[in-house]
Amino acid sequence: MSLPQLSIKYPYLVLALVLIVVVMGSLAYVVVPTDLFPETVPPQVTVITVAPGVSAKDIADKITRNIEKELGSLAGLKRISSVSRDEVSAITAEFLFSKPMGEAVIDVQNAVARVKGLLPADIREPLLYRITDATRPLVTLAVSPRPDSLKSLSDIRLLAKNDLRDEIMAVTGVGDVQVFGSHQREIEVRVD
Repeated sequence: MSLPQLSIKYPYLVLALVLIVVVMGSLAYVVVPTDLFPETVPPQVTVITVAPGVSAKDIADKITRNIEKELGSLAGLKRISSVSRDEVSAITAEFLFSKPMGEAVIDVQNAVARVKGLLPADIREPLLYRITDATRPLVTLAVSPRPDSLKSLSDIRLLAKNDLRDEIMAVTGVGDVQVFGSHQREIEVRVD
């Protein structure tokens, strides 16, 4: 039996089905909450630790693993991702949508404070960043000298810190530019 024949043979059944769809649609329209700007990014907190002059392998062994281990015990944690590069450790903790952003930041801050004694003494204070739609970095730019260039990594850092940073900050809509990494001058004193 086809749909038109079924509709003609049982008109009250078709009317009942139409009424059910209308009632359910009306109920859903009233009950289901709507938000013009829903949260599309789960709460994320990034911990960036800078250790001048330390290799990527040492960063991973001495800093990243210790912080990751402590962050792994937090409630509501969905995923941890990390990147260890020369002089920089970046660990991102992503939480479930049910965890408020403020709570997530406090939990990460407390975890970093607990593990601070295991970290090397010569590192800079770990920085915490909330990652939201408003604070998510739009562009990450890596700058290095060409192989045949006479410029060193220190020269490139100065160029990025002074000239490139100012040029990018002058672009309309840019809120912040951060420069990190590369070689920085170090003076070694040996006493005989």
